[in-house]
Amino acid sequence: MIDESNKQISLKSYSARLDKNFTKDRVYLLGQIINNRFYTYNQGYDLIDTLPFEISDSEYVIGRSIDKEVSIFFESPIFNSYILQEESIKRNLNVMKSFDSKLTIINQKVKENKLYRVKIIKEEKDKRIVELYNDDEIFPGRIFKLPVNYNDIKSNLITTFIGKGKLVLQSNDVKPEIEVILVVLGSNQMVFAEINNPLEDKNLRMEFRFNNSLEKFLIAGNIYGMMKSYDFIGKNFYNVTIDKVMLGWYLLVERLEEGVFTVVLTGKNDNNQHVVEFGPYKGVMVKKQQVSKKMIGKIFDIKEDSTFSFIRTVFD
Repeated sequence: MIDESNKQISLKSYSARLDKNFTKDRVYLLGQIINNRFYTYNQGYDLIDTLPFEISDSEYVIGRSIDKEVSIFFESPIFNSYILQEESIKRNLNVMKSFDSKLTIINQKVKENKLYRVKIIKEEKDKRIVELYNDDEIFPGRIFKLPVNYNDIKSNLITTFIGKGKLVLQSNDVKPEIEVILVVLGSNQMVFAEINNPLEDKNLRMEFRFNNSLEKFLIAGNIYGMMKSYDFIGKNFYNVTIDKVMLGWYLLVERLEEGVFTVVLTGKNDNNQHVVEFGPYKGVMVKKQQVSKKMIGKIFDIKEDSTFSFIRTVFD
């Protein structure tokens, strides 16, 4: 029912590991960082710690949620850490930043300015030794193969040998067996997200779910998506295109089509025309009109290179 490597491990041993590593007030999330914010399939979080380097949005990072914020570095036998300075690598002494000021050293080959999941193997009063963490315990990032039936889809729950958790699918076309990754783990909750089954058709019509000042969250059956809140016109449905496949969700851009939308003024081109942006798309104002940083108007005359013409229709 699940992959062969997991069959020999008893539920009792997993329960012991869960009790050791987690307490009731901790919820661990596997997500991705975009523009210094942490994202899961249905929410964006502010980071408690500002990261000193860029992280690719394809990298998966583990965080611990605290209210509406996420801490990347946290006190746990397993935690995220990264190489602190290049000089330590040259001296073959890999010093890693961790959740406290204690000297943290890893003896394995690692890269500078990269987040790693590490596990404490020895701890003393003034220092600790860690090693790269392998997914041999129940922790966000563990991959399973699970059977799925109609009741799983109806209830959005999946039963596994480690317990029952929410199921987040990548499409509305459900397979009898799917590959999932554990993305949320707390003392009384688990969420599994389907992987390796992305949508082939990148164009979707999705229902508005909720938004904040930074992003807009959408849903279409089993499919979750998020896009930047550059459009302030309230709509119940959005025609979108998948920009990137994320972890249990999709990063979206609103599909460029003729209609009334909100655009952002960005400057002028060589022809002295005002340049505007609609999400990732660029256009020009074809009439001399009053301008402001954000404007509502008509997008039309869309070219093959996805540039467009714009006329302002709403004025303050």
